[in-house]
Amino acid sequence: MKIKIFYTLIIILSSAVSVFAQIEKGSLMLGGLAYYTKQSSQSGNTNLGSTSKINTGTFDVSAGYTIKNNQVLGVIASYNNYKLNSNSNAVESGSQGNNTKSIGAFYRIYHSLGNGFYVYGQAAATYSHRKETTAGIYNYTARTNAGNLSVSPGISYAILKNVQLELAIPNLVGITYSKSKGALAGNTLAPTVESFSANTSLNNGILSNLGVGFKIFIP
Repeated sequence: MKIKIFYTLIIILSSAVSVFAQIEKGSLMLGGLAYYTKQSSQSGNTNLGSTSKINTGTFDVSAGYTIKNNQVLGVIASYNNYKLNSNSNAVESGSQGNNTKSIGAFYRIYHSLGNGFYVYGQAAATYSHRKETTAGIYNYTARTNAGNLSVSPGISYAILKNVQLELAIPNLVGITYSKSKGALAGNTLAPTVESFSANTSLNNGILSNLGVGFKIFIP
């Protein structure tokens, strides 16, 4: 009798693991991801010291289709808000802020670790538009259009058969081309600036760049 119960438990546990073993081809994916970064720094002495505070918040929404088991192709849209406040005893205090809206496509691959856990890697190509304002010693406004390629890894856990919670490192590696056009106070046009850069979110440390999100899979 005990042996039968033991085998029954094994079958039940094996079935539970197999339920989460893969994300099946043909399912739709809907989800969101949010991350927030707060930094502060201080330099100099009491008479000539300066301080700065940075607050950044981003929210992503995405929708995709599972083209193969554990492989999702989809679209993504995001909104980012950035704010920098600086104070100095030597020069006039100032602030800088920008709002960025992005849209693009992504490709994500999952790998099952068993028991509902997955690791994944996501590659994305996005277009963004940013509006930037600077106030202080001089007042400056700019609008920037940019294209970005990025890679973002993460880990997720299936709390239900079709619902996953995830922890991600957004934009672990990125390549960006941007073109910015601005103007100083009094509508004096500033030169157009083009740039090409490679960056990583590890510059600020992993813990300050973690994103928390969820995904829902609809068979």
